[in-house]
This record gives sequence, structure tokens and C-alpha cells, in this order.
Amino acid sequence: MKLPKIIKSPILHFALLGLLLFVGARWLLPSEPIERAPDTRIVISESQVAALLGQYEATTGTVATDEVRAELIQRFAEEEMLCREAQRWGLTENNQAIDLRLRQKMAFVSDEEHSDEELERQARALGLDSDDAVIRRASRNQLTRKSKRTTSASARGLRARLE
Repeated sequence: MKLPKIIKSPILHFALLGLLLFVGARWLLPSEPIERAPDTRIVISESQVAALLGQYEATTGTVATDEVRAELIQRFAEEEMLCREAQRWGLTENNQAIDLRLRQKMAFVSDEEHSDEELERQARALGLDSDDAVIRRASRNQLTRKSKRTTSASARGLRARLE
């Protein structure tokens, strides 16, 4: 009994082996969603730029030049980066100033009575901690203090190893 030429073909064997591996992998390995890295882009909208320029002009009484505009945008981007890093490190958690500010904001927008913890949870869920100037400043300051402590501790450790 002769087998057809197609059954002896190496390309058919390759395709069948690939199909077998694919089906086996799907069956044996659990399918977990691929975890994506968080979006780290800092996008500054035209309305934010207009607010920065308006604040500058109200403070100084002069119209911002292109150089000043670029510097304001750069500062805003750096502050946003510091705030995100402080949140990533968890420095905004259990901070009395930030927690108080969130409770105040949530109590203002809420029409029901809630506990302090519930107000904080709701405020964070609504993202009220991401656009508040007081919270951003507190986050930035806390990150700066932590990085100074870390740097000085690293320097002391390095000095001790060198001695």
C-alpha cells in the first residue's frame, strides 16, 4: 500500500507539529491577560497651557514670551512627573495633609454624610487627588524629602564602606 506523496511531505509534518504545539500550549498553559505597563506620557492640553499663561500674566502683569511659555510648560511637566512618582511610591497614602484635603473636597461635592475613610476612598476613586494644587505640592515635597533622606543614607553607607 502506497501512501500519497502529500502525507510524506515535510511541510505537512511541520504544519501538523506546529498545530499540535499551539493547541497543547493553549490547553496546558492558563491564559492570563497580558499586563501592560502604565502610560507614562505627560500630556499637557491647550487649556492647561492657557491656565498656566493666565496665572503667569496675572502674577507678573506681563505677557509671557515664547521662552517663558516653554519654561512654564517644562516646570508643569516636571511637577507632574514628581507627583506621579510620589503616588507610585505610595507617599500620598497616610499623609494627613492630603487626606484632610481629600475629605474636604469630597464633603463639598457629596450630598450625603460619610465617614472620613469613606470620603477619602471616594475622592481617590474619583481622581480628586490628581488635579489639586495643594495635594500636588504636598506630594512633590514629600518625594523631595524622601529622596534627600535616601540620598543621604546612601552617602553615609558609601562613606562607611570607604572608611
